[in-house]
Amino acid sequence: MRAADLIGSVVYDPDGAVVGHVRDLRLAAGGPPLGDSGEPAYRLVALDCGKIGAAHHLGYADAQMTGPWPLDGLLRAMAGHSLIVWWQDVVRIEGRRVHIRLRRGDLRSVRQGNGV
Repeated sequence: MRAADLIGSVVYDPDGAVVGHVRDLRLAAGGPPLGDSGEPAYRLVALDCGKIGAAHHLGYADAQMTGPWPLDGLLRAMAGHSLIVWWQDVVRIEGRRVHIRLRRGDLRSVRQGNGV
């Protein structure tokens, strides 16, 4: 699976409720080295899911991103409503549908911290 296959996919909780669309992927270093290069691989650890993608596409889900006032606060607030879905909570992927084991109410928002 490629990262491009996940971006934009719809995430569903066990009750069939829409959690949101995958807006960003969180990766961590530490996978096995790639081939003979010795370079470490990155592994997928979480999906950022939300309803509004513009803030993510502009990089405002990252707390270090700053921009022109007053857009800065507005876009950061929009991105802060996104929810984090840990990769181990993904049950299955069917085309552009991602099914998870936790209910929407049990997920943490980007604003609450990511733990990555």
